[in-house]
Amino acid sequence: MRRAFLLPFLFSTCLAAQDGFKPLFNGKDLTGWDGNPELWSVEDGCITGKTNGPDQLAYNQFLIWRGGELKNFELRVKMKDVGTNSGIQYRSREFPEVGKWSVGGYQCDIHPSPANNSMIYGEKWGGILVQNGQSVVIDPEDKRWLIAQREPVSVDIAEWHEYTIIAQGNHLVHKIDRQLTIDMLDFGPKTQLLEGILAFQLHRGPAMTVQIKDVMLKELPESGVLTFDKKLIANAKPVEKAEAKSKGKGKEKAQSKVEAAAAPIKASSDWKWLWSDSPDAKSAARLKKEFDLGDAKVKEAMLRVSCDNGAEVFLNGEPVLTNPDWQRPTQANVTKGLRSGKNELRAEATNKGSAAGFLAVLTLKLADGSERVIFTDASWSAAAPRTEEWKPAKVVNTYGLRPYGEIFDRSRQKETKPTSDEVIAPKDIKTLPGFKVEMLHKVSKESEGSWVGLTVDD
Repeated sequence: MRRAFLLPFLFSTCLAAQDGFKPLFNGKDLTGWDGNPELWSVEDGCITGKTNGPDQLAYNQFLIWRGGELKNFELRVKMKDVGTNSGIQYRSREFPEVGKWSVGGYQCDIHPSPANNSMIYGEKWGGILVQNGQSVVIDPEDKRWLIAQREPVSVDIAEWHEYTIIAQGNHLVHKIDRQLTIDMLDFGPKTQLLEGILAFQLHRGPAMTVQIKDVMLKELPESGVLTFDKKLIANAKPVEKAEAKSKGKGKEKAQSKVEAAAAPIKASSDWKWLWSDSPDAKSAARLKKEFDLGDAKVKEAMLRVSCDNGAEVFLNGEPVLTNPDWQRPTQANVTKGLRSGKNELRAEATNKGSAAGFLAVLTLKLADGSERVIFTDASWSAAAPRTEEWKPAKVVNTYGLRPYGEIFDRSRQKETKPTSDEVIAPKDIKTLPGFKVEMLHKVSKESEGSWVGLTVDD
């Protein structure tokens, strides 16, 4: 596909003078920058961000430049990233409702996948907007149109490379080592950002180290916002939805795909089993998570829950799901229970002895084609039963690890049919020919705990 109409805009920005750049980092300390001091420092003359593993961050955190907001500008930054992916936020805003140093908006993604590296990712702002190798127009109805396509610029992000961002009005350009990666005109009322803050990302998930140097900014003259003309997309085609970009192991997409009731669910080590650490929460616990949808329109919302040993789940105060036991994960379509703005998921969980844990994954498919996932992690709150003394929830396990394993994967397989007293009936246990199953004793978990029997025939 070849299109030339974006070139006048492209040349006007690419011919920006080489002079007029000012450094935003002094090479010595983080003067002018604001971030978590446990994560950010200066090493070897470079801004350095480090995390030590999946349990350290409850959400993505950012180092924010406090020197003002960016409007029309050219930014050049040298970066390298080891462990997972990072990003350069620009024309962005803070999300204090998520947590301190949380930022959303346009992001120049620093990503190991060539298609995602130096793309525009809408952090909390619509997901993938344009990928490396694409020229895209977002129209006034927030539809994305592919105008031109090239081979992505491919580099090793673990090595030093220069990333360039040029923003004039609603025209955005990214480059790697002075080579064009994306070119976008944004007329979308839900995506367009004309000014905002600058920040660098540390991603939740696997341990990572990002280093940054030579942060150079040039302010560009006011150029105005281009007016949409249908001729821009006359010969274009709609952009196909991008594959998920993994967060943590490279950015879990824009967010995981919403599945039909029995469809596969993409597992993540970011999902945590939770409980309350209150001494009064041995047999029961309360857990909750508040999240803000803003004006986003949700097409479908699927909630999956597993609890050791059972939970009643409420969405905005209304019961939406009952899970009888962790070995029988439950799911429900909760689209109708959502509302614009703030929402709350709450669980009244019970435990019958020994281990306790609550796991929930709410997958949202939005009308703009992006996805969002709310899942149990350290950002949740917990309380003892019949109290309102909410404190940070205690992480007791990680999805996929023993004893629970990949419980949602097992739920996709053909289910056994428990009897009315929740014991698997002998007739529902498959054996090899010549073998017979009998129930000899039903264990009372309250009085006898958990039993494991192993017989070896040598």
